[in-house]
Amino acid sequence: MSTQKKRRIGTLDIFIIAAVVICAVCLILRMNGASEAVTTLNEMEMKTYTVDLSVKNVRETSVNYFDKGEPFFLEKEKAKVLLGDVISVQSNAARVFYTDEDGKTVLVPNSAVTEQSSRSDVTLSLEVEGIRNADGEFLLGGSEYLGVNKEIKIASKYIEVTATVLSITESDMK
Repeated sequence: MSTQKKRRIGTLDIFIIAAVVICAVCLILRMNGASEAVTTLNEMEMKTYTVDLSVKNVRETSVNYFDKGEPFFLEKEKAKVLLGDVISVQSNAARVFYTDEDGKTVLVPNSAVTEQSSRSDVTLSLEVEGIRNADGEFLLGGSEYLGVNKEIKIASKYIEVTATVLSITESDMK
């Protein structure tokens, strides 16, 4: 008589096999999805855009640091991301909202209400590289979101300021 034991598949074995099969299927699906996402991002070609920024209440002497051709960087948490190069600069006397004697709110030169007469408001245009995603949002360099009215910290070699995004338009340059 032979005393061989028959090998049977137990419930624990079934669970282990099912888990391995599920992991393999998930891995295959994820790899296919990731490659499709990369393909979609690569298909979206980087284009040149003009971003207009407003910097308020800058010292008159600091206006000289906004030179045409000067590269500016977006200040992020402990990192700098290239924003773009300045293509035009306009400066005007700084203006503030002031409530007059009649209770009307009016926009007046800063020097009319304060002693800070040597202040300017600067509007600059930068040439940047980016894409617009399917929702119409602008992504600087394909990853960093910029939107109209968003306040951002920007810096060049000589100056660091807070600016407000006024507009983002596709540029004819390239």
